[in-house]
Amino acid sequence: MCSIASAQTTITVGPQLDIPSNFSKASKVGLGGSAEGVFNVSPASAIRVSAGYSSFKGKFFPEVISFMPVRGGYQYFLSPNQLYIYGEGGPAFYNATDAKTKLSLAFGGGTYFPVGEKSVVNFSVFFNYIDGGMFRNHTWFSGRLAYGLQWGRKTLDIKER
Repeated sequence: MCSIASAQTTITVGPQLDIPSNFSKASKVGLGGSAEGVFNVSPASAIRVSAGYSSFKGKFFPEVISFMPVRGGYQYFLSPNQLYIYGEGGPAFYNATDAKTKLSLAFGGGTYFPVGEKSVVNFSVFFNYIDGGMFRNHTWFSGRLAYGLQWGRKTLDIKER
């Protein structure tokens, strides 16, 4: 017997904890949130889109730096519709002095935990990179816990002859 799974869509929304990497001496741990859409193109791969917000308060100054990345990318499932790794890229908007749109990249992984017939809890960790120009790049690590909905998943069992 063989099983074939059709396309599945997962939408998640949740908060995230952001830990600054290359600007940790100037900024405190940040908070943010994001929404993600994952659209399976095969049982092992998916196209993904995300939009988020991360905000960091200064340790020695009252200024807050905020990033708003909008990215798209590829997701590979290490186990069917649960454990995954991904990469994304796209523009990021932020409130720096030059406040221009910059390149944004993210690489990470996570897992889905089913909590109902069409509901999931998503836990992920990822590395963020914002190209701020010469000597002004920003990098940080994020941990995200989100709630989501899945639909479109159908499995057909086919008897081999």
